Amino acid sequence: MENGEIQNTRKALSSRLLGREEYEKMSVFDVILLVLAVLMLFYSFVQAFWLSPVNIVGDSMNYTIYDDDWLIMDKLAKPERGDVVIIKINAKKNYIKRIIGMPGDTLKIKSGRVYLKKAGEENFTLLDEPYVDDSLRDSDDFRGGAEITLGENEIFFMGDNRSNSHDSRKQDVDRELTGITLDDVIGVIPEWSIKNREDIKNYYVFWANLNLKVRSFFGFK
Repeated sequence: MENGEIQNTRKALSSRLLGREEYEKMSVFDVILLVLAVLMLFYSFVQAFWLSPVNIVGDSMNYTIYDDDWLIMDKLAKPERGDVVIIKINAKKNYIKRIIGMPGDTLKIKSGRVYLKKAGEENFTLLDEPYVDDSLRDSDDFRGGAEITLGENEIFFMGDNRSNSHDSRKQDVDRELTGITLDDVIGVIPEWSIKNREDIKNYYVFWANLNLKVRSFFGFK
């Protein structure tokens, strides 16, 4: 028996004795596929539990955010007063609005202006809202200007486009808007996401078009 055959026999015998098979080395193509699979898994994990893309429908947040904008939602961020958030209204409907009142706050809206008494404070102060353009501010009173105190975990939310926003001011005619709490907030839209919304939109439009072309190439609709 030749030396080469003796060595191969020893290797095969050693593998059987150790209870394992001898594997061939991975090719460069296999390594690339493995890396791509890991990256896709990581990307899916991040989207599911941390940073997720959001495509905006509607004009209720003009001029801060516009219809068909793409934004990034932070699911791990703690919602605070003044934050732009995504709120789960029901199983099929989410809203993007701004938190105006937090649990325990008392507020009143007169002539379209919000007066807020934060939990633990004694006096009302006019809420400074630089994100609301005067051309989009209505002159309505919420419940005739009466005070409303938010319950435990309850929030009061409004769109920046006050003249065209279905929000907490409509709760008397829409029961789904009654009793919305912090638990209904899916995620927070960070300020950096709003500032870079054009770049984010270009990014997702590019990948959406690429995905469409790839599916079309392989015959998928």
